[in-house]
Amino acid sequence: MVSKYKLKKGVLTWKGSKNSKKVKPIKQVSFIKKSKNLIYITKKGKAYTISPKGKKKTIVKKGAKKLIFKDKFVTKVKKKSGYTNVANK
Repeated sequence: MVSKYKLKKGVLTWKGSKNSKKVKPIKQVSFIKKSKNLIYITKKGKAYTISPKGKKKTIVKKGAKKLIFKDKFVTKVKKKSGYTNVANK
């Protein structure tokens, strides 16, 4: 699991299994419950997940608006047209 993350002034910093990394500009960030992956949305409307080993994967390429939560964990990503389910990613 990505052990810690910090979002301050649009800059996401996380510490994974090997080392810490930074990404900016970020709009929202949280965890996915089942996979323990970190998910974030950039200000340009792209959504990514980060695995515990630090691998980044694109979930939404264009038009991500906000993260939808259930019990403090992300379940869906709201897009311009509809939703993308991320509960199992």
